[in-house]
Amino acid sequence: MELVVCLAVSFVVTYLAVHFYIPRAIKAGITGKDMNKRDKPEVAEMGGLTVVAGFLVAYLLVIYDAPAETLPAHLASLATILVVTIVGMVDDLFDMRQSVKAALPVLASLPLAVIKAGTHIMYFPMLGPIYLGNAYPMLLVPLGITGSANAFNMLGGINGLEAGMGIISCVTVLVCAIIAERTASALLMACMVGALCAFYIFNRYPSKVFPGDVGTLTIGAAIAAAVIIGNMERVGLFVVTLYFVELVLKARTGFKAQCFGTPTRDGLEPPEDIGSLTHIVMRHTTDEPRVAYTLFVIQALLCSLVIMNVYLAYGV
Repeated sequence: MELVVCLAVSFVVTYLAVHFYIPRAIKAGITGKDMNKRDKPEVAEMGGLTVVAGFLVAYLLVIYDAPAETLPAHLASLATILVVTIVGMVDDLFDMRQSVKAALPVLASLPLAVIKAGTHIMYFPMLGPIYLGNAYPMLLVPLGITGSANAFNMLGGINGLEAGMGIISCVTVLVCAIIAERTASALLMACMVGALCAFYIFNRYPSKVFPGDVGTLTIGAAIAAAVIIGNMERVGLFVVTLYFVELVLKARTGFKAQCFGTPTRDGLEPPEDIGSLTHIVMRHTTDEPRVAYTLFVIQALLCSLVIMNVYLAYGV
C-alpha cells in the first residue's frame, strides 16, 4: 500500500506542477530549442524541477512514517539527491564546464558516505564476496553517485528519451528491490517512478518540456542512492549498461558529439561520424519517436535480464 501511495502522490504532484510550470517557464525565457525539429521551436527547459517536486513531496511522506532504523538511510539519500539537483540547476542556468559538472556529484555523495550506507561486501565474478571496509563508503559510494548521475545526463536529445529511459531504469530497480525485500530502496524508487510517469506525458514527442540537467542528473543520483542503500550494486551496473556504451561512443569524439540528428523532410539524418547510440538507431529509422522507442526496447530487454537474475537468486 505504501508503494501505491508513493506512486500516486508523486504522479499527481508532478502532473500538476508541470501544468503550472510550462507557461511560466516560457514567459520567463527558460526555454531551449528543439534541435530535432526543422523550425527549432522553443520548449520549456528545466522541467526536471517538477519531477523533483513530485518526488520530494512523496519521499517526505515516506520519511515521516519511516521506522527509526531506516531513517538515516532515507535522510542521507534525500540529501544526496537534493545536492545533485542543485548542481543540475546551476549547470542549466550558468552552463558549467563539463569537468566541474562531472566532479561535483562527489560532494553530493558525502551524506551516504558518512552514514556508511551499504554492507561494504561486494560479490565479484570468480572471486566471490569481498569485504571492502571503508573503501566502500569512501571510494565506491562517491564513484557510484557521480557515475550514475553523469551517465543519465549523457544520453538524451530525443523527445521523451530521458524520461522514458529513467522510467524503465527506476522500475527495474523498484521491482528488484521488491523481490529482494529492500523496502527503503523500493519506496525511494516508487516516488521517482510516479513523478517520471507524469513528466513523460509532457516530455514525449512532441515535447512540451525538457528535463534539463536538473532532471537527468537527479534521476541518476536517485537510482544510485536506491542501489547503495539496498545493496544492489549488480542491479545498478546492469541498468547503466547502455549508458556505458554511450560513454565509449562519446569518448571517441572527445565528448564533442551531440545526440541530435539533422532534421529533414524524411526525418532525422545521423551525422557521418557516429557519436551516440541515437545516431546508430537513426541509421535504421529516421522517425524521432521510433528512435526513442527502439532504445526503450533495448533498455527494457537488458533490464529484464537483471530482474530475472534477482528473481532466481531469491527463489521467489
